[in-house]
Amino acid sequence: TLIAVGNTIAPADRKPDSRARRGNRDTNTHEVATACAERKLTKLTLPARDARNASAERLFRISHYMEYGVETLHAVDGNRSVDSRKLDGIEHRVYFEEAGEGIPLLLQHTAGADGRQWRHVLEDTGLQERFRLIAYDLPYHGKSVPPTQLAWWREPYRLTKDFLMSVPIALADALDCERPVYMGSSIGGHLAIDLALYHGDKFRAVVGLEASAYTPGGFVDEFYHPEISNDYKAHLMYGLMAPMSPEALRRETVWVYSQGAPAVFKGDLYYYCVDHDVRNTAASIDTSRCSVDILNGEYDWSGTPELGAELAAMIPNARYKTMKGLGHFPMCENPEAFLREIRPVLARIAETAQA
Repeated sequence: TLIAVGNTIAPADRKPDSRARRGNRDTNTHEVATACAERKLTKLTLPARDARNASAERLFRISHYMEYGVETLHAVDGNRSVDSRKLDGIEHRVYFEEAGEGIPLLLQHTAGADGRQWRHVLEDTGLQERFRLIAYDLPYHGKSVPPTQLAWWREPYRLTKDFLMSVPIALADALDCERPVYMGSSIGGHLAIDLALYHGDKFRAVVGLEASAYTPGGFVDEFYHPEISNDYKAHLMYGLMAPMSPEALRRETVWVYSQGAPAVFKGDLYYYCVDHDVRNTAASIDTSRCSVDILNGEYDWSGTPELGAELAAMIPNARYKTMKGLGHFPMCENPEAFLREIRPVLARIAETAQA
């Protein structure tokens, strides 16, 4: 059940409670959407508890208490130490959802999709006890609509490594996340490795799901063509999932994919298939500074278990595991099985942070 609570904006001078609050978890109500203010460069403004009306308070008390927010970010060059609150010289409206408290954990979705893929992970009460879970939509994805200051429709959409790296860095900075953990799947899994390589000082750990050193061949015109619908792309993703994953969740994953902007999937594959290549550089990752875990699904024929194990072998002290009975979208195709795999990994990261 999705309940929308409209137009609840916190005073600009009030410090937000950015952590999720918990209520009665026996209810069937899982999410509460709230309006929130856009931060203009200093502090993120989220709904303040005492600024909500009584009805909104009641709805929050019977929910999982997820915070919904919007960040206005500006440009960064991913390879240089510059203002990390900037993205390619213009403002981008970046939508995110968060739950829990503790170590910040940024969650990156796959190509052509959005943060809804992480909804089951956000609802896990065990993880909420130890982590501040933050799932965001990349610019041009989901609710992160294209920037209004750029005639973006005049140029082909193409996701580059530098721009992609700059998003979690800028978001972490804007949300005051000190050395967060990062986890992503597919393009997000590749990004985990690039972040450890180029920005290992900013992250305490990265977890790459369905990650590989190099995956060429998928940046093709068929993925953005007037005679090929989003339905085709979405059902291609169906074949990347494990056959034993629950049918309803496989269909939900396909449904989310079918809603992406037509140009986005192909544009994202530029990074996945062209711009990401760590075959000659992965060995220089310092895992004593930023630990690296790689987990690939048994049924993923894109980021195969063999490719994941090969990548892990390139990185000193990286850890690898094949996730049995899972495919390319572990967090949304079979979240129960995925959580069994990922909880021990995240628990080890949390224990290391405490030590």
